[in-house]
Amino acid sequence: MRRLLVVLTAVVNHASFTSSLHDVAQQAWDANGFVRPFWAFWFALALFFAAVLYRLVSPLPWLARTALVLGTATAVSLAASAGHHLPLDLGQGAVCTTWILAGHALRQATRYADLRWGNWHGLRSARAAIGSVLLISAALGVAASQTALDLDLHATDLGAPVVSVLLSLVICTGLVLLGSAVPGAAVPAITSDLARATLVVMLVHLAVIDQIGAFSHRSVGELVVVLAAAWGIGLVLLGVPRAWWLTGQRPQEVPAPETSRRIPQPASAHAE
Repeated sequence: MRRLLVVLTAVVNHASFTSSLHDVAQQAWDANGFVRPFWAFWFALALFFAAVLYRLVSPLPWLARTALVLGTATAVSLAASAGHHLPLDLGQGAVCTTWILAGHALRQATRYADLRWGNWHGLRSARAAIGSVLLISAALGVAASQTALDLDLHATDLGAPVVSVLLSLVICTGLVLLGSAVPGAAVPAITSDLARATLVVMLVHLAVIDQIGAFSHRSVGELVVVLAAAWGIGLVLLGVPRAWWLTGQRPQEVPAPETSRRIPQPASAHAE
């Protein structure tokens, strides 16, 4: 019945429905990207193309892969600064492969550290210390800089040549090392659900901002309301059956409890 109502609604509002789909598709194809309230959709497209592009180059040796990823990102950024943008946020995806490459390199480095010093994953204090040093160094570098170091991936603007990207990678590495140093038992269970709802938060937060026009200016209160509303919608959808196509997360299967071997089990029928 619910599906029938959806179909009937689409048929009755066919003109409006078709026009809306056309507008969204046009925004996706347009080099200028999406507009409100669909502005954040560019990030999903960029992530998709970044994953696909990196999967294509991942079989290459490290040196060739690094040269190709960095060369492509540089070329796309220079073309964007000259006013030449790729449709479907493909250019942003190509630039984002730089961060995937860095993450892959960090994983390889941790494996090497594990082989070199042993039990690297157990050295939580060392990872926390290294992560803290990286974050403090990045903060001091930003404070000491005489030029703007901002990055704008949506505009494929990589900021100050080389320096902005390096600072971004240092910050990301520090955050990953700090996060990996936190024991799993110390992380609240709700954290997993909040993480699984992030795609919904990304897609709906601008619509939420548009709906709370009562705020006359940007404030901490607006931030709290937007985050609470967006994450609330995401958490509700996580609990709705067959809503995984909205959240990007399939329902988690609860494993069946294992029967203790100490408890005597009834004999099978053929054993009698």
